[in-house]
Amino acid sequence: MMTQIETTVHYDNGYEDEYMIQEDEWDRDMLLDPAWEQQQRKTFTAWCNSHLRKAGTQIDNIEEDFRNGLKLMLLLEVISGERLPKPDRGKMRFHKIANVNKALDFITSKGVKLVSIGAEEIVDGNVKMTLGMIWTIILRFAIQDISVEETSAKEGLLLWCQRKTAPYRNVNVQNFHVSWKDGLAFCALIHRHRPDLLDFSKLNKDDPLGNLNLAFDIAEKHLDIPKMLDAEDIINTPKPDERAIMTYVSCFYHAFAGAEQAETAANRICKVLGVNQENEKLMEEYERLASELLEWIRRTTPWLENRTPEKTMAEMQRKLEDFRDYRRQHKPPKVQEKCQLEINFNTLQTKLRISNRPAFMPSEGKMVSDIASAWQGLEQAEKGFEEWLLTEIQRLERLDHLAEKFHQKATNHENWASGWAEGGLGGGQESKNRNTPTRVGGGRPWRRAKVQNKMTPIKENKLRSIIHKTKTKSRGLVVKKTMVQKTDYKRASDEEADGQEACNEVASVEAAGGQEACNEVASNEEAGV
Repeated sequence: MMTQIETTVHYDNGYEDEYMIQEDEWDRDMLLDPAWEQQQRKTFTAWCNSHLRKAGTQIDNIEEDFRNGLKLMLLLEVISGERLPKPDRGKMRFHKIANVNKALDFITSKGVKLVSIGAEEIVDGNVKMTLGMIWTIILRFAIQDISVEETSAKEGLLLWCQRKTAPYRNVNVQNFHVSWKDGLAFCALIHRHRPDLLDFSKLNKDDPLGNLNLAFDIAEKHLDIPKMLDAEDIINTPKPDERAIMTYVSCFYHAFAGAEQAETAANRICKVLGVNQENEKLMEEYERLASELLEWIRRTTPWLENRTPEKTMAEMQRKLEDFRDYRRQHKPPKVQEKCQLEINFNTLQTKLRISNRPAFMPSEGKMVSDIASAWQGLEQAEKGFEEWLLTEIQRLERLDHLAEKFHQKATNHENWASGWAEGGLGGGQESKNRNTPTRVGGGRPWRRAKVQNKMTPIKENKLRSIIHKTKTKSRGLVVKKTMVQKTDYKRASDEEADGQEACNEVASVEAAGGQEACNEVASNEEAGV
C-alpha cells in the first residue's frame, strides 16, 4: 500500500487555509484510493496542458515530464507571466534537482511554504509528491485570487457557484464532490452565462451521464475549457475527488469571470460614454435655449420701450390688446423656457461634479446671470410700458370728453347765429335753438315784426355786421375743434388747456354776440316807441 504524504501549505500572512491542509473528516483510506489518484492525474494533466499549449508544448505523463524541471519552470512562467532563472541544460541528476529547486523557490517566493515536498521526490517521479506540487500551484495561481463578497479561495469559489446556480431546479451546490455528480450543476453554470448553448429545461436529473458529457463537450467546444474529467469516473466514484472538481470548476470561474469583467468594463465604458453624451446633449440644449431666449428678449424689449402715442383712442385700445396678448400668450412659454434653462444648467453641473469633470462654462453672454439680467430689463420695460399705456388711455379719454364738449358748444353757437340771421332779418321762420332769446329770435311775432318795421337801414346793416362777425368766429371755432380732434396730443396739460380755452371762447362769443344784438334791438324798440 502506498504511504500517505501530507501536504501542508503555509502562507506568510500568518494564517493557514483549511482547504490547503488535508481535511480531518476525509477518510484516510479514501485518500489512498487509486480512483482519486486517477482523477487527479487526468485533471491536473489537462490543466497543465491548457497553459503549456500557450508556449507550444504539453505533457503526456505528469510524473515523468516534470522530472527534469524544464517544463515545470516553463509552466510557472506561463501562468505567472514572470521570468524564472535560466535553467540548467545538463542531463545529470543534480541538473534536474537544480531546475526543480528553482521552480520550488519561485513558488515559495509567492508566499507559499511547501512542507514535505522536495526536489528529489519530483526528480524520482513520486506521483503523490508531483500531484501535491501541482495542486499547490493550482491553489496559488488559479484559486487563491478568487474573491466573492469578502470570501476568497475555496469558500469564494463555492459561494460563486451557489449564487450562479441558485435559480435552477434540482441544483444544490454545497461542496465540490457529490453536489456535481448528476451534472446539473455544470449545466446550470453554462446556461447561466450562455443560455444559447443548451436548454436547461430539457435536462433530466436521472441522466447524470448525459448531463456530464453535455456540459464537458460544450465547455470544450464553445468555452475553450479542456475536458479535465471523465463522466464515468465521477458517476462510478461514491465521492468524486474534490481537488479535481475544484480545478475544473475554477476554469469555469475564470472563463466566465473574465467575460463578466470584460462585460462589466464594457458596460462601465458605455455608461461613461452615455453620461458624457447626455451631458453634451444638455450643454447643447442649454446653448440653444439660451440663444433663443436672449434673442426673444432682444426683439421684445424695444417694442416695450416704444412710447410713441397713437392719434385715436381705437388705436391705443388695439395697442393695449396687443400688450394683453403678449402677457397671455407670448410671455408664459418663455417663462417656462427660462425655468427649464435653469433646471438644465443645475442638473448638468451636478452630473459633471459627480463624474469628477470640470464645471460647464456657457458661451460668452449666455451665463445664467446674463439671462437673469436680460430678463430683469424685460420686466422693467414691461412695467413701464403698462403704466404708460394706462396713463395715455386716460389722457385720451379726457381729450375726447373735451372735444365732445367743444363740439356741443360749437353746434349750439352755430344754431344761435343761424337763428339770428333768419329770425332777426328774414322773418317768418322761428329759431330752432332753444337758447335763442325770445326778445329777438322767436316767441312773440308781433314784437319781432314791430322791431323789423321800425329798424332803420343803418341799424339793419349794423345788425347784419354783428351776425356776420358771429358766424365768422363760429367757423373759426369749428376749425379749432377739428384741430383739437386731430392733434398729436404732445402734452396733456397743453391740450386740455387749449380745449378748455376753445370752449370758453365759444361761450364768450355767444354771450357777446347775443348781448350786442339784444342791446341793438332794445334801442330800436325804444326809438320806435
